[in-house]
Amino acid sequence: MFSDLLHRLHLWVILILSRRTQLQRKVRKDKMKIILLTGIILSVVQTMFTSEHEKPNYSKPCHHKSVFENYENFTKKHIIQTNGTLNSKKDWERYLNKQGLWCRTTKQSFLPADKKVGVQQICSTSGLYVKGNLCSSREEMMVYEVLSYNCPPKLNSYINVTKKSMFVIVACNMVGKKCLPVHFEGNQNLKRTKNPCIPSQRPPTNQSKVFDLKERLAAQD
Repeated sequence: MFSDLLHRLHLWVILILSRRTQLQRKVRKDKMKIILLTGIILSVVQTMFTSEHEKPNYSKPCHHKSVFENYENFTKKHIIQTNGTLNSKKDWERYLNKQGLWCRTTKQSFLPADKKVGVQQICSTSGLYVKGNLCSSREEMMVYEVLSYNCPPKLNSYINVTKKSMFVIVACNMVGKKCLPVHFEGNQNLKRTKNPCIPSQRPPTNQSKVFDLKERLAAQD
């Protein structure tokens, strides 16, 4: 009789300890879920607050968005749109008139057509950061400098063309999903840095942190 009672008491103690252990595990699991959920909520709130109350930093390359027309205007104004040679002033006069660029400004700069990809690559890790959203080529490039004189309404306007080797500096903005040049910077006195135009890797965004927390939460189940 006594041994039977002792046995039942022993089983009862084991049952209580087992339930206590299960409860402790459930509490720890629930606590971990609460911590992860809190992290997700804070990350979402931070993302919403940043998008609504903070303006993006447009003072860096590839942070400002431009329409494709801006890039097209850049190429029309600064990349020669023909594979033919422009050896004389007459060739240049015909070209400028055909492109609607005659006397567009007093000073215009043009790069050869085969340098189009090279100019695009300035707005990548291949270029060097200057300041703001400006980046420079690492090597000097051949540039045609066209000076216009006596522009309309005067009738005796004319041009002078010189060929120079210089570092090409452009403004880099996001055009669609690609960072492209949208402005030619004529100031050659700007100092280039040794840093690439854009970093090779960007830190993870708040949104990616949210997905990471969700995966960790799912792993707890």
